[in-house]
Amino acid sequence: MTSAQRSRFLLVAAVTAFLAVVLVLLRDSSPAGAELTESAVGPALTVARGTDQDGKRVLEVEAYGLEAGVTYTVHLHGGTVDAPSASAGVLGELRVDSNPTAAVLIAHAVTFSATGEQVLLTDDLLDGKFVDLLGPSGDGMTAVVIPGR
Repeated sequence: MTSAQRSRFLLVAAVTAFLAVVLVLLRDSSPAGAELTESAVGPALTVARGTDQDGKRVLEVEAYGLEAGVTYTVHLHGGTVDAPSASAGVLGELRVDSNPTAAVLIAHAVTFSATGEQVLLTDDLLDGKFVDLLGPSGDGMTAVVIPGR
């Protein structure tokens, strides 16, 4: 094995180990009393769904590698990531202040785009949906399917 190949191998191994640790930490850290049951990871987005201490559905969205000082919008979508339908609504915004590494949104409700009505999250509302992250210009940055129950 050449020096360059060994360096690439060590880099891949280090990144893989780091991501495994991050996933374990995310699974073990849950919002105030929430029990997160499933999670899925996209290129820059982690989505976990669970139940809070009051028995309400909660969706935790964590985004990585964001630009500091920028606000990002998190949407709930139907369809598939490859063939999305119109946005069902806004789950909230992620505002990155000084640490561009990550930002977390804890959502209990979605605000429907068409009516402005805010509705509590339910399993029926989340099943088969995905979450996407929009940048300040409205560009879709990344998307990940909401894990099943």
